[in-house]
Amino acid sequence: MAAINGVLDEERGSCLMLLLDMSRYLVNKITHEHKFDSLDDVTSLHTSRMDIVCELSAKMWSYWHSAPKGPGVYEMLLDWMRQQHNARANITADLGAPQTGETCDTRLFKTLHFIASHELKTWPRQRVSGVFYLVETPAVDGASLLVDESLNNVYKVLGISITLRDLVLKNSKPFPACLILTLLPFTGKSVYDGTICGSPQPPAPQLITEINAAVAAAVHSGSFISSLPSVVDAPLEGSHVCISELKA
Repeated sequence: MAAINGVLDEERGSCLMLLLDMSRYLVNKITHEHKFDSLDDVTSLHTSRMDIVCELSAKMWSYWHSAPKGPGVYEMLLDWMRQQHNARANITADLGAPQTGETCDTRLFKTLHFIASHELKTWPRQRVSGVFYLVETPAVDGASLLVDESLNNVYKVLGISITLRDLVLKNSKPFPACLILTLLPFTGKSVYDGTICGSPQPPAPQLITEINAAVAAAVHSGSFISSLPSVVDAPLEGSHVCISELKA
């Protein structure tokens, strides 16, 4: 089951957050702007310094396929998962455990590697970032409904551990709520990247009418976007180029 009451199931939600936070940790290995001793340092920022999480997320996309002096975040992420999977498999073998199947940890990193190698490569080109309006009434399956700034597209978005709608209610914000988000494809669904910024001012009355009309039309026709479009052609992967004629 991919979703329960508008959020990813626990296994997929945990996988998504681990992939995102590890990507943020790895991009800091490229930029060296923050002192992180472990992945836990990045994870803890979600409750203390969301501004740093947003900053790392933005840089993550810039260095996804390449970095000035080495591999990009995506390649580093795949390598990290391979190392984790192999290390856990070796520990099991060294302990002489009976070969009755993979351990939970080994299976987790095998699953993460499969998801990353099949879905994450094109994330920078598939992501949709910008201003969205979140309406109060969710979709039938509990997913949050968001309208983009042009009012032309209505997205059905799953939460990670809590729906976007419940997150707004928790913070006592009025609907429709104006949010700045990045949407991502994940296991065939539309999700967001765990970072969110809200506008302190609600939309103007006329805009609220237009937002509600856009959502009503999408619900009536079933035309909301529940899965972000795939990228047909290969991603633009950077390569290292040195132009000696250019000087600072």
